[in-house]
Amino acid sequence: MRERIRTGDVLLFKGKGPLSAFIRWGSGSDYSHAAIASWEGARLMVYHAVFKGVRYAPASEAVHRYDGQVDWWSPRPAIDPQIDRGAIIAQARANIGKPFATIDLARLVWLMFLGKYQGTPDPADPPPAMFCSWYVSHCYRVGGGVDLCPIAADCCTSPAMLERSRILMLRGILHRDPQRQLDDEPAQEPAQ
Repeated sequence: MRERIRTGDVLLFKGKGPLSAFIRWGSGSDYSHAAIASWEGARLMVYHAVFKGVRYAPASEAVHRYDGQVDWWSPRPAIDPQIDRGAIIAQARANIGKPFATIDLARLVWLMFLGKYQGTPDPADPPPAMFCSWYVSHCYRVGGGVDLCPIAADCCTSPAMLERSRILMLRGILHRDPQRQLDDEPAQEPAQ
């Protein structure tokens, strides 16, 4: 499956730890982390925002060390030609080293719990810090030219919203959580 992943595809993670549980609780999703895949020569890498800040790492390391399931998502075939995958990665690289937006993440989970996260516009200025799904959404919108979640600003995008995006579709499971029973069927088109 690794060879089928393309630069710019998204990985969504189903973590088991306390922070993951908090994110899942606030967003109403099984997903708690997001990353962007990129082929760097012969090596598959991931760009993501973690507690140490915005980083990149070998995909094998990020996937196999993660405590939980990791799923591979990619743009739907009808939308894929509109996306500039190279520009997504250029934007991902431009944000390397920014700090993790811990307070903003807690605020988003609270706003999602209250149902008050929609309708916020995206700022014109680049953010000084980001959390994982904000980072993925920002790179797609600014670099790739596609808004994964048009109902909310990038800073109000959760892994759950990426899962529900009409742009992305589930392609496969990279790292299965042995305690979960899931089928390997790709996700269906979202209900209209």
